[in-house]
Amino acid sequence: MGVINELSYKKIRKEYQPKYGLDSIAIDAYAYMVSPLITKICLRLKLLPNTITIGMIISGIIGAVFFSINSLICKSIGIVFIHLWYILDCSDGEVARITSTFSDYGKEIDYMAHTVNHPLFIISFFLAFYKSGEFGIEWIVIWMLIMCSDGFFRMIFSLDYMEKIKRSKENYGEKRKNKVFIFRKIGKYVMGFFTQFPNFALIFPILFIINIKISAFYIIVDAIASIIIYIHALISWIHKVHYK
Repeated sequence: MGVINELSYKKIRKEYQPKYGLDSIAIDAYAYMVSPLITKICLRLKLLPNTITIGMIISGIIGAVFFSINSLICKSIGIVFIHLWYILDCSDGEVARITSTFSDYGKEIDYMAHTVNHPLFIISFFLAFYKSGEFGIEWIVIWMLIMCSDGFFRMIFSLDYMEKIKRSKENYGEKRKNKVFIFRKIGKYVMGFFTQFPNFALIFPILFIINIKISAFYIIVDAIASIIIYIHALISWIHKVHYK
């Protein structure tokens, strides 16, 4: 453990973080800058990856509860814990890679963390939004559509998406010089910035505190971008099934 505890920030960044590019979550660039600091603490405390994941779940719950309270101080505390939630999500993977500690149970608890925290964040954001008194009941419909569609399409396309990611990595060397391919990747990145949930969960609370109407606009853009992404995914899925 002595060698592990002496791992430098730079070494963790270079050797134990996944490579993120245009297919990654936009917030990764920030989260992976912070996560090695947490990872070093976890290694010194000899915490297992699964323990860190449990801490991630608890952090998300605390963040959701505090953000739903109608107080600027409480919302600020909530934002800190929500961001810690995703940083811990990065750290548990780093600790697992550093210590070579992997298990099927770890994958299951990591999946459970997202299934628990994601709905809580949506409910928390809705409560904060609705309590503000700035908008009417129509926003309940928008929130419900976003919440239901996100969960539904994640469930349907999760396996297909992972297969496409693997295939895109295999073919990337052949396509990287193709300008159309590059523009598509950039387009997917921009769309993903609005639709991928960790981005939404970490960006929305900050926008809410800055300006409620800006956060409302962000919801609208998220809904529109999500519809476009989901329709494209549905067409791709149908095409794959038809020509399989």
